[in-house]
Amino acid sequence: MAIIRNIVNQAFQLPGIIAADEVAEGTDTALAVIKLNELLAQLNTEALFPFSRKIITHTVTQSKEKYTIGAVDADIIDERPVFINRIMVFTSAASNPLNVQQLDISDLLSRQLNTIQGLPSFFAVNPLYPLAEIYFDIKPLAGYLLRIVYNAAIPEVTIDSTLNIPHEYNDVLVTGLARKLCVLKQVDDGNTSLVSTLYKEAIGRVMAANERNQIPVLDSPFQSRGSILSYNGLGL
Repeated sequence: MAIIRNIVNQAFQLPGIIAADEVAEGTDTALAVIKLNELLAQLNTEALFPFSRKIITHTVTQSKEKYTIGAVDADIIDERPVFINRIMVFTSAASNPLNVQQLDISDLLSRQLNTIQGLPSFFAVNPLYPLAEIYFDIKPLAGYLLRIVYNAAIPEVTIDSTLNIPHEYNDVLVTGLARKLCVLKQVDDGNTSLVSTLYKEAIGRVMAANERNQIPVLDSPFQSRGSILSYNGLGL
C-alpha cells in the first residue's frame, strides 16, 4: 500500500528540496501530484506493473479485421488496456488456442489486409483514445473466442490517495518523482545524478523481483515492443 502524501514528501526530501523534517505544501504538492501521475502513465505503458494484468474472453459476433476495446460503445466492452501482452484465438470452447503474434501497427497496416475469414496469424494495436483498436491480418470467424491478456492502468492519484501496490514499488515512485522535481526545481547536478542512479536501481530491483517470481514484463513468445504506446517511459 502506497500513501501518496508520503511519496510526495519523500520525493521532495530526497534531493534536498525540503529538509527531512519538513513537509510539502500548497502549490508544491499540487505540482508533485501532476508529475506523479505523469510518471504512473509512463510506467503503465512499459507494463512494469504485472500485478495489474487482466484476462478477458470475447466471443466474436461479427467477423471483421478491426475491433475496438475499452468503453460501453466498443466491440469488446472492458476498461481500456494500456498494454496488450497476448491474444489467443479459440475456434471453440473445447479447442486448443492459437497464439497470435503481435506486430507494430505500422507493420500490420502496411500489409494487404485479408478479406478472407479464418484464423489470424498477427494482430496489432492502434493507439487511439478513449478506445484502443485491435487489428488482425485475417478476420476471426463469428463464434471464435478471443482471449486477451493485458495490463490495466494504475489509476491517477490525488494527494490524499492510496495505491494498492506491492511495497517494493514505493522506491520506484519516490525516486521517479524526485527526478522530475529535480528538473523543475533546478537542483544541482550532484543531487540530480544521485537521484537518477537511485531510480535506475529501484527499477532494476522491481524487474529482478518480477523475474524471480516468474512474472515477465512481456510474455516470452512475443519480445516485440508493440505496445499501445511505444516510447520508453522508463527514461533510462
